[in-house]
This record gives sequence, structure tokens and C-alpha cells, in this order.
Amino acid sequence: MLIKNDNEEASMEMQNRSTKKRCAVRLWTILALLLIAAHRMDAQTTYGTILGTARDPSGAVVPNVKVTVTDQNSGSAHVSETDSLGSYHFTTLFPGVYNINALASGFRPIDIRGIVLQVNQTARFDLALKVGELTDTVNVEATAPVLATDKSDVGQVIDNREIVNLPLNGRNFMQLVSLTSGVILTGSTESGGPNFLSMGGRPTQNSFLVEGIETRIQREGGYGLNLSIDAIQEFKVMQNAFSAEYGRGTTIINAAIKSGGNAMHGSLFEFLRNEKLDARNAFDLTGTKPPLRFNQFGGSVGGPIKRDKIFYFANYEGQRIRRSTTNFTNVPTPDMLGGNLLGAERVIDPLTRQPFPNNQIPEARISQFAKAGSAYYPAPNSTALANANFVAVLPNPTTMDQVTTRIDANLAAKDRLNGNLTFFNFDHTDTGTLPFSGYKSFSKVRPILSVQHTHTFNPNLLNDFRFGYSRTRTFVGADQLLDKPVVSDFGIKNLSPEPVAYAPPGIDISGFGYLGHPAWVPNGATDTVNQVSDGLTYISGRHTLKFGADLRWLTYDDLGYAIQNGLYGFYGQYTGSAVGDYLLGLPTYAFAHQSGGKGYTEFLRNGEYSYYAQDDFKINPSLTLNLGLRYEYVQYPLEINNELATWNFQKGGLDFAGKEIPRRILAADRNNWAPRLGLAYTPSFLKKTVIRAGSAVTYGNFRQWEISLFHFVPPFIYENFRFNDATSPSFTTATLWPAVEKDLSKVDFKNVTANYQSPDKVVPITYQWNFNVQHEMLPNLLFEVGYAGNRSDHQPNRWDANAAHPDEDLSNPTPIQSRRPYQNVGFVSGNTSRAWSNYNALMVRVEKRSSGGLSLLGTYTWSKAMGIREWDNWTVMDINNIRFNYGPINDFTHRAVISYVYELPFGRGRKFLNGAGGVMNHVLGGWQLNGITTLRSGVALSLSSPVSNDLGNRAGNRPNRIKDGNLEPSQRTIERWFDTAAFTDPPAGSYGNAGDGIIRGPGAITWDTSLFKNISIAESRTLQFRFEFFNAFNNVNLNNPSTDTGDARFGAVSDWFEVSLLICT
Repeated sequence: MLIKNDNEEASMEMQNRSTKKRCAVRLWTILALLLIAAHRMDAQTTYGTILGTARDPSGAVVPNVKVTVTDQNSGSAHVSETDSLGSYHFTTLFPGVYNINALASGFRPIDIRGIVLQVNQTARFDLALKVGELTDTVNVEATAPVLATDKSDVGQVIDNREIVNLPLNGRNFMQLVSLTSGVILTGSTESGGPNFLSMGGRPTQNSFLVEGIETRIQREGGYGLNLSIDAIQEFKVMQNAFSAEYGRGTTIINAAIKSGGNAMHGSLFEFLRNEKLDARNAFDLTGTKPPLRFNQFGGSVGGPIKRDKIFYFANYEGQRIRRSTTNFTNVPTPDMLGGNLLGAERVIDPLTRQPFPNNQIPEARISQFAKAGSAYYPAPNSTALANANFVAVLPNPTTMDQVTTRIDANLAAKDRLNGNLTFFNFDHTDTGTLPFSGYKSFSKVRPILSVQHTHTFNPNLLNDFRFGYSRTRTFVGADQLLDKPVVSDFGIKNLSPEPVAYAPPGIDISGFGYLGHPAWVPNGATDTVNQVSDGLTYISGRHTLKFGADLRWLTYDDLGYAIQNGLYGFYGQYTGSAVGDYLLGLPTYAFAHQSGGKGYTEFLRNGEYSYYAQDDFKINPSLTLNLGLRYEYVQYPLEINNELATWNFQKGGLDFAGKEIPRRILAADRNNWAPRLGLAYTPSFLKKTVIRAGSAVTYGNFRQWEISLFHFVPPFIYENFRFNDATSPSFTTATLWPAVEKDLSKVDFKNVTANYQSPDKVVPITYQWNFNVQHEMLPNLLFEVGYAGNRSDHQPNRWDANAAHPDEDLSNPTPIQSRRPYQNVGFVSGNTSRAWSNYNALMVRVEKRSSGGLSLLGTYTWSKAMGIREWDNWTVMDINNIRFNYGPINDFTHRAVISYVYELPFGRGRKFLNGAGGVMNHVLGGWQLNGITTLRSGVALSLSSPVSNDLGNRAGNRPNRIKDGNLEPSQRTIERWFDTAAFTDPPAGSYGNAGDGIIRGPGAITWDTSLFKNISIAESRTLQFRFEFFNAFNNVNLNNPSTDTGDARFGAVSDWFEVSLLICT
């Protein structure tokens, strides 16, 4: 039988062809509108602002001072005059280095050089005019403005020096988000980079802006584009009480692309790594390090097309990784698969309720399902790890390519045009430990486009316009495929998987590794965002006013999440042995999907329309108020073929979009008002101190899965979620599945899942607040201490809308269906907005902006995160007692991060050995030390139990807690991280009482360091050698222990974080 390793990408492309023409027409229509537009844009800007007040020696304000701000890179000059209050403002400056020149009759000119302006920063430079001649200039070398004297938001700018110098394993810029207070990296996204939690928020509510254009993926809320760090000027993590011009997320990553300038600049790089200098994983008990070949290469170039007028920048980066990992799991032995369960738990014959003689299941009783599945199980091959008898060294290859270009043009004194274009391709395979259980995925950006035009009417009035287009295709499938379907070999009837899912069915035997096709794949989508924004800035006296709109049209053609071969779980419910249930074909649950004839893809469309007004009001020299109001109108998506439907309990049937209910099956909430209020106060007696406070309301988005629920209903898709009765099985693998019934009047909804949209469903709302004090300890050195909190309401959650009532007598269980409130339907997955979360944190920050060759950022967060369920698509156990699932979620109590870039002070031009020349300078000079040190406490963990709740839902179960369960640090071991004796399985048919987040996982300490050697080979050319060490001191940072009572390694740790050494040239 032929095994294929591709995911039939061509089939996905065929499914998207029907929409390509529509996308092209829309794109060209909007481009045409862009060319004839009379207005320009600012919403979601990456601009920074330089402002200040001119005063004479007596302290009086001075009007009519001519102020010129010049970009050192491009030579672009911006000219204005101070107003009647002595104030000047430049609000549309790209991140970079600037000079200020101030001229006023009767006063000496002021020339301030080397102002470093960051993305979305407001930098204040007040002008202290001195009486004198115009020929007698006051020269000032600028120090970095570290105090936020005019803003009240909470966030962190990661500048270019940190981006290109700090050690990053894989050179992914999103890793640097973790330098920010309240941020934890978690999991991965469609583009291969890490996702993150920010201030307790769910990762699905993060926003990812590239030059103001949204790149968020609707399905899981990740980002489809992983920008090259050599293409990024800098980025800002915006977390709390940001300006009203920003929205559609609770935390926003706002990235700016590099620009060209008058000077030609460029770089070439290649990073090389293999396993030879890697430390061996503590759990790699094979004695041999897995092979690794890591190559990352590329370059960038930028310069003038026409000096002082037109500039270009281009970047390419490629990545080729051939990495292997050593994985352990547990597999049934050949004797067990043959029915011989001697030495295992006592096996009960469900027909007689007596033990099988000699714990041996007769061969004649072994199901066709088990006979077919057993052929795919490998034999045990390891005794190195307790209760994990199989080890495999698995390849996980990665390929990535991306290209980014940018053009900047100064069209005239009052007009500026810039645009950027990015293409991105990422392919990765995560090979499963057991056959067919891994994943193969890709993300393709074709392309991300941004065009921006700024027009200055006069120094106090300007307008900006931006058009953006983003198209991302993502796909996740099994790591390997067969050349034909095999599900019928297992005795399973009426399933017809597509070629992208040709594989054995998923087999989940409690206590053993997962085998077969992964659940909920293949999935993926083509996400397209068309975005148009416009903003007007008007400066009037003490007020800086901004008005604008951000309009987005979203399309996502989604492949769905069909389990096409079925997923079958065996938990020992009938024989007392999970393997026994498997051999007899008696699953605790079984899931499968059947197509109604058109496949599984849905074509969704919706709009997100936002409008805002912002007033930064300088009440007096010491106090600024930030006042904003944002309104967001978010449409519930429609399916272009009206293939959505929701269950109607009153009539006992489905209501269809465009027929019984509107095409958008929920009306949009028209009350999404989002006020922003903040202040920044500098006491007159503490000129180097700023007291800041802010509050805000933000709104989230609809998740893709929320809409797919209502496509996965008959006659479009037949979703089968079956939960077996407690003691007497209502189905076996041999009786699954019914044939697809096209006549809806004949569909038995007791066996086919229906989905219900609660009418109270709205987008999530988050209330944010903060208070902090900043103090400039020394020039370029900031100390900040503060508090930040939030509460998020109306978060999406699922529940069983037709949940069975618990049996009154658990010892005499009755059929699940007989206990459901509505007898004409079985499991009904409901979608509503009743979950919530809250977060409170003390945050400390020390930041030294670059001076003397040293920059440093240190953050400490002491926090508490509480919420309902870890993920929003997990079913809650009891919708009427939703607090049952409330507890510490994604909660890391303590976290500290210190990052630094230090050019060692030796060699020519440095503090020591300044006069060194020749060999001495080449040997001792040009060294640079960089690093990131991270310390955190363990995450709050929730426990699970394989015991059936016997309520016919997908909420799962948890154990009973009979004592605390957490061990003292001195008592924790790899094999016993917590006290497993503190937990027992609940009786079948009931929930356990163990709460969420009651156990703490292992903490972690990592030291990532790098040493650079810079060799000057010409006046403007430098050769750099990098030596990068990840987890340099080889700390054993353990992964979390198993938290499932049915796992043979319950309470034990089986893996640790990767340890590596990367040598780069």
C-alpha cells in the first residue's frame, strides 16, 4: 500500500477557485477607489509624535517659533510654528532618528540632534529659548525621552536594536513580545511562531497589525505572517487603555516595516546549527542526540531611488530546518492486542458481568475494528521510562520563505506616499509518535499590501488614508496519508473520507498513545481582509484632536473541522479495562462527520466598521487628559450559499438562514461603544516623575468555529457525537454509522448532532484599567511601578443545550437519551456568551534606552488570572452553574524577564583601549554581549478523568479531590510532581469536585545569551560573527506533568524544554 506525505494542497486550491474572481474584482475596485480618493488615512497608525512648548528665560510661552524636524535617514524635513500657547506638534513621523531646529527672532537658535522616536510614541521636547543672536546656536545632544508625559496607555516598544541583537531561537520577532510585562508565550500559530497570552486575555482576542493592516487569522486568532526580523523597524505591544484609534483586540501588536533612506544600506546573513554542540535532552534516554540541520539565510537592501524624494527597501529570508525529536508513549503489547490481558486489571465480560477466564478475551470475541487497528500499532521497544514502552526519533522538517518590499515617496512639501508588500510561505511537519497521529501544515500569504498617503493642509490640520489587503491560506492535515480509504477495513459503515483524509480512524485508548488520523483535521481556510481607513488630525490650542474610521471586509473560505474517519475512545467503561473495551469494540464515545454531498467547506463574509474620536487635552504644562470614544459595528457572518442553520427547540427542527431566520442568523449588536479615559500628571515638585492612570473598553471578534457550528448540521454536514450509556452499550463499532438521510423529515436527530445559537450571543467586551508611576532615575533610565487589571465579559462558550439529567441512583443508570429534556433530539451543542475572566497584576519595569553602548529592559509581573475554561471552544459542565468551571486559568503568578544589549567598552572609540590599533584592536575590540533571562513560576493546571459523566456531552470529567494535592518543592520528583493519592475518579455518571487550576506545574529559568564579534572591513562595511547559546546553563526546565487520571504516567513529567547551542555566521 502506497503511503503519501503530501496534503493534497491542490484540492484545497480547487475549493478556493470559486471565490478568486470575486476577490480580484473587489481588490481592483478598492484600488480604483484609492486612486481617486480625496481623503487620506491614519487609523491603526505606526506613526510617532514629537511635540513640545517653547518658553523664554522667564518661563513665558513664545509663539511663532519656527520649528523644523528632520529625519536623519531620508532627509525629509517637517516645518511648523509654535502657536499662541507656544506649542508645536508633529504627529505623522515614522519611527527613526530625528533632529529639531528652532528659530525665533531675538533668541539663539536651538539644534537638538539624535532624537530616537519609537512606534506610536509621543516624545516631548520642550524648547528653552535663550536671548541672543541667530548666529549663536545652542547645540543639544538628545537623550531618549523615557517618560510618557502625555499618554496613559500601558505597553512596551521593542526597538530595532533589540530585535536584531537579542538571541532568538529561530529568529522569530514574536518571541520578543515576552519581554513585556504580563505576557506569556504559549503554543504556536499558523505561521510557525509562538502565540501569547497578554494580561490574562485569551490569545484569540489579540490583534496583529503590520503597517496598520490586520493579519489575524479568524479560525484560531493567530497570525498568518511571521515577519523577518531584518524587515522590522520596531514594534509596540499595546495592552491597556490605548487610544481610541485602536481597537478590534484587547492586546495589539503594532509593527513598522523598515524604510530606505539617502544612504545605501544592506545586510547578508546565514545562521547555521546542528546537533553536535546541543546538550542532550534529559528525557532523551536513547543515548544518541537526534539529528538537526538548521539553516536560516537572507539579506536586505535599502537606499534612494531619487535623493530626498523616493526610497526603497527590500528583504528576503529563508529557513530550512531538518529537526528530529525523541518521543515516548505507551502502546499495547502484542499479547494484549491478541486478547491476553494477564497482569492487567481484571477484565469483565459485559455479556455475563463475570471476569473473562484467565483475563483472556477469546479471539472470536475480538472486533473487526480491533483486528484492523492492531495492525498499525508498533511493538514496544523501550524500558527506559516507566509506563512509556515505546520510543521513536521523529523528523519534523520546516521550510519558510518570505519577501518584503517597501517604497517611500515625498511627493511634495505637503504630500507623502508609502507602501509595502509581503509574500510569505511556511510548511511544517510535526510527525506523530504513533502512525498517522501527527500534523502537516502550511501558511501562505499572497500577499499583504499596504498603501498610505499623508496630506498636510497646514501645520495644524492633516489627513491620512490607508488601504490594505491581506490574503492568507492555512491548512492542517495528517502527517501521512494512504492512497485509498481504509475505514471500511475497521467495520465502520457509511463514512466516505476525502483523499486529504485517507488514514486509519483515530483510536484513543485510555493510558496509551493516540493512533490514527488526528481529530478535527483536515482544517484550514483562506482568510482575506480588505481594509480602508481614514483619519483627520486637528491641533487647536491645548487640544490634539483625531477623528477617523477603520472599515474592514472579511472573507474566509473555511475547510471545516470534519473527523472524516471517525474518532473512537475506549476508557474501560464496560470491561474495566480500556484495552478490553477496545478489543470488544465498545467505545465510551464516538465522533464522526459525513458530508451531505458538497464537501465540508463554508464561505463566510462579514464586515467590521469602526469609528473614533480622540482628544489629547493638555490642560496645563503638568497635566494631560486622553479622552476617546470608539464605536464598533460588527456583523455576524453570513454564508454565501445560506448553508447555516440553528436548532429550534420550540418547533423541534432546524431554522435555515435566508428562510426561517435572516442570512446573518444573529443581528449585530448596535451598542458597542468603547470609551477611553486617561491622564498623565507631572507634579511641579517632581519634574522627573509622571503619575499615569487610564481606563478603556474594547470589543472582541467572532470566532470562526462559532459560525462553523451552524454549517455542520444536516443537510450540509451530518455531525455525529455519540456518547455510550454507562453500563449497557447503546452502540458498538460494528453498528456505526447510519447512512446519510437526505430527507430532513426522516433524519433521526437523536443520533445526529444539532447546534443551537443562543440569541444572547454578542462579541466579547473587556474593561481595562491601570495606574502607574514613572520616574526618570538618570538620563535614559526609567523606573516604573504600577497596577493593571481587566475584566472580560460575554466571552464565547459552548454548553450542551439538551443535557441529560443525572441519574438519581448512580448504581442503576438509565439510558442517556431517556433523561434529556427534549426527546426528539440528542446532543445539541449550544453557543453563547456567558463566560468571563479577570486579571489583576502588579508590574515593575526598569528600562535603559541605548547609551554608552548599553540598553536594558527588565520587567517583573505578580499576577492573578481567573476565568471560565482555558479555551473558548471547550464545553462547560453546567451552564446553570458555570462557576463550576471558574478558576485560575492561564495563570502564572510570578514572572521576571531581563534583556540587555551591551557593546563591550574595549577597543578603538571605546572607553578602554581607545587608542588601540592594529592587531590589538581587532582582537580586543568589537565585542558585544546580549541576552534574555527569564524566570517564571509554574502555570495553574486542571485535572481530568476518563470516567464518563454519563450526561451525553463533551464537557469531559474531572476527579474528586480528597486533599490538597500540591507537594512541597522538596518533595516533587519527575515521577511524582504532585500527590496523585489526593485524587480519585468519581463514580460513573457524576462530575468530580476538583476545581480548575488547582495544581501548579514546574517553573522555569532560562538564560539565552549571545556573543558577537564585529569586524570593520571598510568604512561602511562590517562582518559579524555570532555565537548564540539558548538555555546556556543547561537548566532542566520540565514540561507539565500528566494531569489525566487515566494516563499511565498520571502525575509524572515526561519531557523538558529544548536545550540548544546555535552558532551563527
